[in-house]
Amino acid sequence: MKFHHIGILVSNLSYGLKIYKKIYKNLKHSKTIIDKKIGVKLKFIHEEDKILYELIAPYGKSSPITKLIKNKTSILNHVAYKEKKFDEKIKYFKKNNFLQISEPLGAKAFKGKRVVFFMTPLHHIIELIED
Repeated sequence: MKFHHIGILVSNLSYGLKIYKKIYKNLKHSKTIIDKKIGVKLKFIHEEDKILYELIAPYGKSSPITKLIKNKTSILNHVAYKEKKFDEKIKYFKKNNFLQISEPLGAKAFKGKRVVFFMTPLHHIIELIED
């Protein structure tokens, strides 16, 4: 697996971007990506040669992250990795008691490549991105 990004939940992308601009002087960011299938809108942000963050806001009434934001839980939401052997890694995680918490879906942010989320036995979330 190759590290890709850290996902952070925000109630509003503009507000999240404003806060990160206070942290990083030369912040770069992507265009807003709306993924209706997953129920989120997002923006990737980074400072030159630094860690890539994904700001994630709810989109639509049935967004899976609305309750988390409201309850202020899992705000530092996940660590994402690109994985060439995507299906094999899913089987491996399941075999090792990682709880699959989403179905593999093509993600707009990754040009239709599949993503899937797992809760680890340590109770944090890993996102696998098909590479």
